[in-house]
This record gives sequence, C-alpha cells and structure tokens, in this order.
Amino acid sequence: MDGSNSKQWLTSTETRALLIISGCELVHLREAGKLRYTKRGNAFFYDPQSIAKLAASVDKKAHSPASERQSPL
Repeated sequence: MDGSNSKQWLTSTETRALLIISGCELVHLREAGKLRYTKRGNAFFYDPQSIAKLAASVDKKAHSPASERQSPL
C-alpha cells in the first residue's frame, strides 16, 4: 500500500468493529458478494463505501416492523 491511498481500504479488524460482527460473519459477507474487498498477501481489505451501504441496509431492516424483518445477512 502506498501512502496516498492507505485509508482507501479498511482492514478486517476495522471492518468488524464498524459492523459489530465476528470474523466468521465477515467471511460469509465477503463470500456472498455483499462486501467489496481486495486481498494483498494474506490480508483482506474492505471498501468503506461497501461497508456503509451494508450498514445502511441492515439499519433500515432493524427499524422495520417485526413482521417485515428478515435476517440482515
């Protein structure tokens, strides 16, 4: 990573903290194509816009009536 775009992508730890999810859930989201990511060596980095979009969709579902709620993942 060069210094000019070092915060363009977030680490797995940062992403998990923002979404308040486990590492296992993060893998499932990545494999389901719900999070945009890149891999550098053995590390995964996540797109902040993709994280914000996912968080917003989960937040909308959390505020919907119980009869309309579905699992956020």
